[in-house]
Amino acid sequence: MNEVGQRFLTTQKELGIITDLDPHKTGDPNGLLLLSCGDADISCGLLDHVRELTGSSRIHQISVNGGALNLAQGSPLPRRRSYAITGIQLMHEIAEACRLKNLTKVAICAHSQCGAAHACGLSEAQAMEWAVRGKFDLRKFFEENGLAAPICSMMHVRWKDRGPRLYFLDARRYAEHHRLAA
Repeated sequence: MNEVGQRFLTTQKELGIITDLDPHKTGDPNGLLLLSCGDADISCGLLDHVRELTGSSRIHQISVNGGALNLAQGSPLPRRRSYAITGIQLMHEIAEACRLKNLTKVAICAHSQCGAAHACGLSEAQAMEWAVRGKFDLRKFFEENGLAAPICSMMHVRWKDRGPRLYFLDARRYAEHHRLAA
């Protein structure tokens, strides 16, 4: 991660936008649905982090390049690939998986140094914004379709000096601080 990205993420941590995960808020003994990026450099470690930090051993993972960044209407990620799954298709996949597996909690994850985001020319700041917008769009979709599953946003960061860490991404706090309409 470059210095600008590192500073941005450090600032988000200082502002309380990314915080340590609280297993009581994110975990569910019945399991959870995890939407994540398919990046082979993080996917195995990410599952271990999610299991450890949420206490959920039953994880139904949907993995697509860019993960949560694909959900938001207008996201540049699905547009860069003609074959890509769209945000609305991904939302239907999430809803169907929740129904099929009787899952009552959803976690969506973005990560630093995302290759799909980089391929679209997105900075760490822009990638985080698309992840937050994606959560808001998924919440709206759930409300419109009678789904009540809480949605937890996560951010996986590979710090140069601290190694990988998984954080809660507070979308409301991000929106307030960055003046983003929720």
